Amino acid sequence: MKKILQILTAIMAFGLVVAYAHHPAADIVDEEIYALIDAMVSETPHANLTFDDMGGGGSTEITIETRDVRTLESLVDDGLLTETSLLDGEVTVEIVFEENREITTTITQVK
Repeated sequence: MKKILQILTAIMAFGLVVAYAHHPAADIVDEEIYALIDAMVSETPHANLTFDDMGGGGSTEITIETRDVRTLESLVDDGLLTETSLLDGEVTVEIVFEENREITTTITQVK
């Protein structure tokens, strides 16, 4: 009986940890995430960021233009997609490889 109680206690404790850790962005607001993405791109010498708040519909769009694949890979390694995944609502990421070898990454958020 003691063994069963220990197992049940361990399962419940694990469940609480998983439930608590399920949403790591609970206290982070979208504006902070946008600031983190902006800071990340501003530190990258071959990337430009355009932020467009589309107003009434609750839609926001970030466009990141990079010169080459390596620059985009560096942004992803630095956490671009991780930060993007923390945004609320419906979030899409579109990556377009342009003819001139530049890459346009568009992040759209609809609340």
